[in-house]
Amino acid sequence: MKGSAQYFHDKQLSSFIKKCFSTAPICFGCGGFALQTINTILNPNGIIPLYYVDNDISKQGGCFFNLPIKEPRTLRMENDNTLILITTLSPLSIKEQLDDLGKFDIYASCFFFDMFMGKYYRNISLK
Repeated sequence: MKGSAQYFHDKQLSSFIKKCFSTAPICFGCGGFALQTINTILNPNGIIPLYYVDNDISKQGGCFFNLPIKEPRTLRMENDNTLILITTLSPLSIKEQLDDLGKFDIYASCFFFDMFMGKYYRNISLK
């Protein structure tokens, strides 16, 4: 199951939003797709992340939407089941990276958009 698109099948947008009422997510990724996620999912639902994480060292230490951008290994200091939203177009490689950093409740925003569902699930049995 590690790193597979199947992992994200039951990770629905409604479930993510409900969890955000009790805990703020940490977003992994600070690029163009993160901006799209903020504008279409986070802001309309009043969700404000704790902070952002990015692999790009030139972004680390900066801010994205007035929130700090941290390096991924910072996540080792978070509790198990911390809510993480992957806001990149490469969620499977990020999920593998997160699996090595701890036990997190991981969602990927690209799977909330219909344009990706067919691409990732076309040849996968969901039974």
